[in-house]
Amino acid sequence: MLLSAGCEASHTRIAVSGSPGLAFTGTCTGTDATGKPFSQDLAGVVPKEFSIEGHHLDFNAQKNRDEGNLTVTVYKGNSPKASAVNGIQGVQHGVRGKVRWWGLSLKSY
Repeated sequence: MLLSAGCEASHTRIAVSGSPGLAFTGTCTGTDATGKPFSQDLAGVVPKEFSIEGHHLDFNAQKNRDEGNLTVTVYKGNSPKASAVNGIQGVQHGVRGKVRWWGLSLKSY
């Protein structure tokens, strides 16, 4: 099964949590229900959630400082599907992810 332009957009929720008061920045790109590409900023202070309608999502969220932990959880519907924690101070700075109709992947970097 392939998703194509004109298909109903898929609802994804991206929740960013971690050390209280930790600021982060990031982006999410994908394709909307009409097949048009879009880009959405993912930025704020944890905890924060983003509701995204689209297909073929690529996203990242990174800490604005070395200290602290950043956790990104992806929900499809009301169910958490994957979570990645970034917490090795000075080594890891964020989380990258991909959401496709066949599955998703998250990775700390």
